[in-house]
Amino acid sequence: KLHFVTDIAVDEAAVIAGTTGDVRLNVTLRNAAGEPVVAQAGVRAEIGYPASDGAAVYSVGASDSTSPDGYWVASLEHVGDGVYKASVHPATIWLNGRLFGIAVMVETVDGTGASETSRRFPLFGSSDPLYAALEYTFDPIVFANTS
Repeated sequence: KLHFVTDIAVDEAAVIAGTTGDVRLNVTLRNAAGEPVVAQAGVRAEIGYPASDGAAVYSVGASDSTSPDGYWVASLEHVGDGVYKASVHPATIWLNGRLFGIAVMVETVDGTGASETSRRFPLFGSSDPLYAALEYTFDPIVFANTS
């Protein structure tokens, strides 16, 4: 099955230096018929904020790991209608003047929950081991900034 990312939105309004407001990421998936993708798919994101500057705390979604580049990796939560979300902030505070990129990884599975290389695609690239093995590197599709 083909899945298409039809929207990626980043809300950085609460990402203010010295605070712990969430950066919010929404990714919308549709199938070839334009219908919402609600099953047999997962969305992850490599959030280019250094884990060394604060562990990730999620109010929506979950931590998946830390990338080899030292960035947060999130599993986005399906909230309905093909929309996958993560909301996250550092355990400490946002540091001032940080521009950080976000790469999105779409991963589909078959009826048994299995995936394979041809069912995984990063937008635009990720240093996550599944993608680094295919010679991808971290290459964000969207950006956020601390203010």
